[in-house]
Amino acid sequence: MIGLSKITQATNSAIIIKEAVGSNLREATARVIRSGTLDGGAVIDNMGYSDGDRTLEIIAYFSEQEEDLLWSIFKNELFINIATKEGFFYGSISRLRSDNGKVQLTILIME
Repeated sequence: MIGLSKITQATNSAIIIKEAVGSNLREATARVIRSGTLDGGAVIDNMGYSDGDRTLEIIAYFSEQEEDLLWSIFKNELFINIATKEGFFYGSISRLRSDNGKVQLTILIME
């Protein structure tokens, strides 16, 4: 389950999403850079992992009312609150595709 809400509190400003099969919620990339050296070797600089590098790809099925609310949040809000089983995050919806109740959205986590 994923909770989305506007940054400012308002009635009907939150959505609970039950993600469907095909959603991608636990993919991450560490901040790692590999550079070649003049002697033919390589140097690896590992700056670790940050939640700010995560992208959530969500597929879900919505009622018409939920779909309209999500569309309104996407059009009118620059940033949103995102709650998952791994924590509470701040981010933005970067992509939304809606087709007769099937919704695909991409959320970029900032912090």
